[in-house]
Amino acid sequence: MFGKALKSLWVLAAVFAVAGAAGCTPMEEPFPGYNDVCGLAIKDQPHFYKDHSSALWTYTSGPKAGHRYIGISEAFDKEHKAYRIFTIAHHCGNHVHNHRPTFDHLGRQIRSTEETHQDELEADCWAAKTLAAAGFDDWDKLFKYGAFSTAPSDEINPSGPTRQKNVRRCAGIS
Repeated sequence: MFGKALKSLWVLAAVFAVAGAAGCTPMEEPFPGYNDVCGLAIKDQPHFYKDHSSALWTYTSGPKAGHRYIGISEAFDKEHKAYRIFTIAHHCGNHVHNHRPTFDHLGRQIRSTEETHQDELEADCWAAKTLAAAGFDDWDKLFKYGAFSTAPSDEINPSGPTRQKNVRRCAGIS
């Protein structure tokens, strides 16, 4: 028990060190094995389309053009640490599976809701398996967050109950 608690504290401290700094951060691991399975830069971003707190982005110009990074809103709810960790892993899953954007640069939806939902469930599953293998044990806290409990389906995400059932299956938890 003590080992799990200590590991959880380390994971949470690493997430805040990575996601809390301004601009691109050094590649500290938000969860054990992050750099081996994902390794994308994590960058604070003040604004997101449709009030989403995070996204997988691609630099469109400059020396990093074409490179992806994970953007997390500066206003991301830091009280929900388990959700913050899962969100980073989820966006790694989007990257690993090479998911395409849902909206274009003008905010117009360019993919079907069904296709987007399939990608989101696939990224959730990847995140669940990866975090379970890394020893993540804050599933109950994650499932209390709206995105996994009461959230309705929208053009990007399946409903909270659908996502929770998928994560439980992929992580091998009941």
